Amino acid sequence: MERWKESQLKQLSTATEPEVAYEIALRFAKNIGFKFFAFSTTCPTNTEHFHTVRFNNYPKDWNSEYEKKKFGALDPVVAHCNRSMLPILWSEELFRNVGDT
Repeated sequence: MERWKESQLKQLSTATEPEVAYEIALRFAKNIGFKFFAFSTTCPTNTEHFHTVRFNNYPKDWNSEYEKKKFGALDPVVAHCNRSMLPILWSEELFRNVGDT
């Protein structure tokens, strides 16, 4: 593995704040050729609810549209992340069964 990749992955694995982890992961994603990147983490709270923190570098208009149209309920990436801790890469194939909106 290239040294810079190993260094950034080590930094990411030791990050304790979501904001810091996002910045490290975003830098890594850009370094390997991705234009956009999303980072989300969910943790339990003292109540029965979960707290989710989301960061991404998508355009503001896209984020607004995504929330307004509740695309999260249809998003196969969100579905994957709700059942697995493994990363997932966006692909056309991943979205083939998602209806037109």
